[in-house]
Amino acid sequence: MLILFGQYGMASLGEQDPRPPESLHVETLKLCELEANIQQYNGQRVRVQAFLSESYENSWLYDPKCRNGESSVWFELAPRVTGKLKQLRKTVNKKGYAFATVEGIVHGPEPIEIDPKLPEWIKEKYKGSVKKYGHMNAYDMEIIIDSIIEVTDVEDGMRK
Repeated sequence: MLILFGQYGMASLGEQDPRPPESLHVETLKLCELEANIQQYNGQRVRVQAFLSESYENSWLYDPKCRNGESSVWFELAPRVTGKLKQLRKTVNKKGYAFATVEGIVHGPEPIEIDPKLPEWIKEKYKGSVKKYGHMNAYDMEIIIDSIIEVTDVEDGMRK
């Protein structure tokens, strides 16, 4: 087997790094940092470390060190996800959550679009409102995950 050393490290001939090229240069953020600077990251590709949890109606990121561990970021999986999806599913199915490093596009509080045909009193009521995400619009931001970089089976310190 021929091994090449190049711009992205070691790779065998014919194999490609499955991550999008732009993800190779993305800084890894802690969830607390992302939450504190959501306007800065809105619409941007990010790599974030957090606990991921899924249930029948919810898919969210959380960190026990942020917001007392409350779920704050809705996540969806893009149609094509690269990386360790099977490992993520296995860990989440076993424990209900997993600690992971993921990449995707973040959407944060954005002004809602108000239909200009609505009566003025309704438009005034919704003026300044922001778009919400997830189940029952319960989340201030979302990330559309397209790459799962790492999955770790560790305790989150919140479950007993």
